[in-house]
Amino acid sequence: NANKMCQDTLALKLGVSQASVAAWEAGKSYPHGRHLEDLQSLFAIPDLATENSYLKNKIIELELSVDFYKERLKKSMGWE
Repeated sequence: NANKMCQDTLALKLGVSQASVAAWEAGKSYPHGRHLEDLQSLFAIPDLATENSYLKNKIIELELSVDFYKERLKKSMGWE
């Protein structure tokens, strides 16, 4: 049963480190690209879940980008 898989086994099946799997489970990072597809297949996750995860990743990327540029602007304007 795929739902009872340990992090080491899942990492091996996906070709990633156990630390990556642990970070995904903790919400510290998210799988991308083919790893999403592999997880979808392995755990029989509907396409909608993959799409939602993709959109969530994009939102996170945009938020990080906005934060990065806000900090650069603060530094360049001497607002720190």
